[in-house]
Amino acid sequence: MQAGNDTKGLPRHQVVQVLREEWRPVGVLFLTLLLQAMISILEPWPLQVVFDNVILDRPAAEAMVRTLGPLWDGVSRHLLSVMVCVMIGVALLNAGALYIQNVALARLTQRVVNKLRVRLFSHILDLPVAYFHRVGSGEIVSRITSDTSDIQALVEGGTVIAFRSASRAPSSPPVYLTVALSSTFTMLRT
Repeated sequence: MQAGNDTKGLPRHQVVQVLREEWRPVGVLFLTLLLQAMISILEPWPLQVVFDNVILDRPAAEAMVRTLGPLWDGVSRHLLSVMVCVMIGVALLNAGALYIQNVALARLTQRVVNKLRVRLFSHILDLPVAYFHRVGSGEIVSRITSDTSDIQALVEGGTVIAFRSASRAPSSPPVYLTVALSSTFTMLRT
């Protein structure tokens, strides 16, 4: 199509612009991933309490006793039952966050792909007639379907990976540099 586009013909800035327009689903996706990260930190805690305080019969951590205050006497008598309930609650919370994440991701993907299809179709309609004489209708249809399916795969996989990797990004510049350099050399060889 025009210069400044990627190899398939869809301008990169269009994808970024549509993702910016869909900031609410992106925000929900980010919040659910953040919730899942916090849950993953919380998951081992009930097991630690069960092993330390129930099985090994060690005294409870002072912070836990202070936090629960007057409730500690009742909780300490039924500590195993309470921790099993906490583990079930954490698992349900994680399942709920995963469900919301999947719904938000599906909605985001469908909206982005739909908007890009409309923009691409509008662009195709604005092309001069000479373009349609040069390029066959099969190639145009192929570009529309392959571009949008590639974008759908990018949004589905890339969004979640981007958010999950954001916390690791500051600690991994050497890895990113190595990948970038190897990709550059690979592209230069071809």
